[in-house]
Amino acid sequence: MSHPLHCHGFGCRSADLINAHFIPQAFARQIRKSSGGSNTTASELRFTRGLQHGLYDNAILCADCDGFLGREYDDPAFKLINSLSVMVFSAPTFEIPNVDCELLCTFVLAVLWRCSVSSRYELSNINLIGYTNPARMVLWHAMPISNLRAYRVLCQRYYSRPGVEALYSLPIPTRFQLEGSEWRGYVLPLVGFGL
Repeated sequence: MSHPLHCHGFGCRSADLINAHFIPQAFARQIRKSSGGSNTTASELRFTRGLQHGLYDNAILCADCDGFLGREYDDPAFKLINSLSVMVFSAPTFEIPNVDCELLCTFVLAVLWRCSVSSRYELSNINLIGYTNPARMVLWHAMPISNLRAYRVLCQRYYSRPGVEALYSLPIPTRFQLEGSEWRGYVLPLVGFGL
């Protein structure tokens, strides 16, 4: 006997699910606007393909929970990242004072969490392992983000290159060295920034 699908939102039991995008549609619209053509969505596990507003799943969130994540994280993060994208940086390293770092961190967590609860093949390499439920609790304000002690976000600036502007990427698993330690994580390229 199969179990009915229900929303993955914290404490939500709604079975009325919608097409929930993993990365907010605003990013795909911005890329499409700047590139002048259709978007190309890239996944590490599948060949790239044209998707107007990015990849979504119709089995993870109800409208209320998707709307909550949009209001809390997606919309404000898009505005913040978009405002940073138009800044001119004269040096390879930079510091921007008064940036809402908690917003950026929880936004990235919201994207990774949506990917991790999905059963779509393109996202099967995104796994928060034992952090899926704690991440859900953080996103719905049931636990502070500071309780996720192993969670870090590193931001870097990408410079415009012909043909790359039209690329819209899902999170990509990566390993890197930082301050003498090996880290595992995900790269999330968004409108000129990698998070």
